[in-house]
Formats: sequence, C-alpha cells, structure tokens
Amino acid sequence: MKMSRRRSMALLSLVALALASTLLFLYLKSSSDQSSTYADSGI
Repeated sequence: MKMSRRRSMALLSLVALALASTLLFLYLKSSSDQSSTYADSGI
C-alpha cells in the first residue's frame, strides 16, 4: 500500500489535528468542571 508523500502528509496532519482538538476539548472540559475544586483547595 504505497501512498504519495502529499497524501500521507495530509493524512498525518489530519490525525494530528484530531488528536489536538480532542486533547483541547478534554482539557477545557476538565478545567471547567474542576474550577471550584481548585479554588477550594487553594491551588
């Protein structure tokens, strides 16, 4: 299964973008959920 360099780079950037957006979503979700916890613990 040989892909062109351009197509493989596009696929790689797509995967990286999906991973980054997933991590960002989880980070924002957890930070909004635990904002009161951080304030209570004094961190």
